Parts: sequence; C-alpha cells; structure tokens
Amino acid sequence: MMWLMHQSSNSPKLLLVGPNFFVILVILFLLPFQIHHLTHTLEYLMPLDFFLPCKLLKCHQKAIKCINHPFRPECICDYGYQGDGYWFCDECGLTSQTQNLRIVGGVEAVPNSWPSAALVVFSYKNLAYISSLGVYVSIDQAYSCGAVLIDRNTLLTAAHCIQESVRFTYNGNSYVTEVTTSSNYPTIESMYKVYLGVHDRTRMNQPPAVQLSVKKVYRHESYDETSKLNDIGIIKLSKEAELNQYIQISCLPNPNTSFYPSEVNIKSFAIGWGTLNYGDLTGSDVLQNVDLTIYDGSRCKDVSIYDNDWNSQICAGNYSGGKDTCQGDSGGSLFVLDKVNQKYRFITAGIVSYGQECAKPGLPGIYTRVSYYGEWIQSNKWKYN
Repeated sequence: MMWLMHQSSNSPKLLLVGPNFFVILVILFLLPFQIHHLTHTLEYLMPLDFFLPCKLLKCHQKAIKCINHPFRPECICDYGYQGDGYWFCDECGLTSQTQNLRIVGGVEAVPNSWPSAALVVFSYKNLAYISSLGVYVSIDQAYSCGAVLIDRNTLLTAAHCIQESVRFTYNGNSYVTEVTTSSNYPTIESMYKVYLGVHDRTRMNQPPAVQLSVKKVYRHESYDETSKLNDIGIIKLSKEAELNQYIQISCLPNPNTSFYPSEVNIKSFAIGWGTLNYGDLTGSDVLQNVDLTIYDGSRCKDVSIYDNDWNSQICAGNYSGGKDTCQGDSGGSLFVLDKVNQKYRFITAGIVSYGQECAKPGLPGIYTRVSYYGEWIQSNKWKYN
C-alpha cells in the first residue's frame, strides 16, 4: 500500500491513492466477520471453561470461595486459614511457645513465641549524582524493618519500609536520591532479604533462622508519604517458607469486617527489633514485645498535624507514657488476642506506622488498620503469586 504525505500550511494529511483505497474498504467490511470467525475458532480450541477455571480446577478443601480469572482461579481460604487457596490453606496463629504477656513495659520476647515475625533488610549500594555540586557520591546503606508472614510466600509490612528513595549526607549536608538498580543490585527486589525464625539479630544467619530472597515488593498505590495514610505494603517471597515450630503464619482479621477491632480500651501486643529509646542509633539485638492499649482515635489527636482516618488507622499505646514502638519497629505487627474458630489466636490487627518520638505521655502511636485493606491484600497477594 502506498501512503503519500502532503504538507500544507495547516497540518500534515495522509492521503490514500490508487486502488488501495478500495482494498481498505473491503478489509473494513470483512473485519467483523473475521473477528466473529476467530472467536468461534478460539471457543472450539479453548472451551469456555478455560475462562471459568473454577469449573476445571478444585480449590483446597479449606477454601470457601473461588473467583474466576482467565486461565487461573483465585481460591480463598476459610477464616482461620491462610494460603494460596489452591495448594495451601494453613491454619494460622499457631505457636509452640507461650508469650510472656504479663509484662509492664517492653521486654525481651520468649524466643520464637511470635513465629510469624519477620525481619526485612534493605541494602543499597550505588552512586548518587549531586547536580548542584557536579559530583558523584558512593552510597552504601542498609535499613531494617519488621514484617509479618501471612502465608507461605506473602508478608505484610509498612509502605514506608519499601524504599523508593534514600537519604545520605555529604560534606555535612543532607541529600535524597531515587533508588535505582546497579551492578550490585540488578533489580529492586534483589535489594531486599527476608529473615524468618529470628530471635537474636546477631544470629540471624544461623538456624533456626532462614534467609529468603524476594520476588516482588509492592507498596499501596495510594500511600501518602506526608500523611502516612495507606501505609501498607506486600512482599512476595521467591519461594515458599517451610512452616515449623519457629516459623508460622499470622491470622488476619475476619474478611467480613472492615473495622477490626471494633472495641477500644482493649489490650494489644506489638513486637520488633527497634530502638529501646528515642534517638538510639541501633535497635535491639533480640525481639522485644510490649502490651499496648487500643484507644479511640481522639487520644491520638496530638500525634500528627495531618488528619487521620480512623477507618484505616489505629491509635494504640500507653497514654501515661513508658510503652510504645520506636524507630526500627516499623512494618511489624500489632496483635490482638481473639477467638478464631473457637480457638484463641493472635490476629494481626495493625502494622506499625509512625509516632511522635517514643513512649511520651499523651502521644500514643499510629498503626495501619489491616482489616480496612482486606480486599486489597487478597487481590494483590493473589496477583503476584
């Protein structure tokens, strides 16, 4: 086919010349018939059931729902079980060790009494260009956050634990640079390592702790770095974790409720390897746990200058001071003890988000309310399987 471009003073125009004009008309006339024929051919080669995989594939016996997607079903486990719904629906909230719950302040946790706890380490090594100075600076940093294992290859963490930029200092001045890949870390995911079964961070490379690589990191698409709203993210592991007495999955809130817990002035428990005092440069070597009270949102009115959304956030701490989460605890779980299928289990009700300093009177902490994101969690953990 020959196309001629005629330039005029107004704009370029495409002209069809010669008999090709009639060829185009014939193609346009026959196209709907060809599409109809192709559709019937596909239906013959691939029956409609391929687009309704729930008819072809059987979900796990503990799955209660199957959602059709082209070529792949989305199987959803019953409440009290977590997994991909097809191969696995594992009972959640199991532990072989009893937690030391009668605590006054943050204390060392009983080793492996919180077997869904995970430590996420982000390492970054690259060159950053300071345009105002015209120089390249070498950056070599590492950060750690908490996370919670919710099925064999999925963790929840805080969105702000999934780094999109890093801050560094050069000649006494602070700069921020975007996280980019390099020969050291050829993908964003290669910058992350997940450690499960950890109690003492100084021994996280020794059994029973295991290190797992990451297939996908995904922060909530509406996360606001300023207000910290939607501070939730998902980490998908490259392979499934092996569950044992040291590594287990946490229960999530009942999917039938988007506001859990519905009561206030109830006890909850936070865990983490964060700093023991505000301003400390290093976190705790061993996992700590602390009991906190879940308050009405009005008790957190002085924590932030930005508006909070108590449908998607939780206010928790000790209003008198002395108990709190702190730097380095971000992304870890806020647990509530509740009945799951007539058994008491610890449920991940919140994710450590932010606070104003640590453990100050009148300033509880802010946590992401997990139940608000139930559908988002299910959709994204399935999408990245």
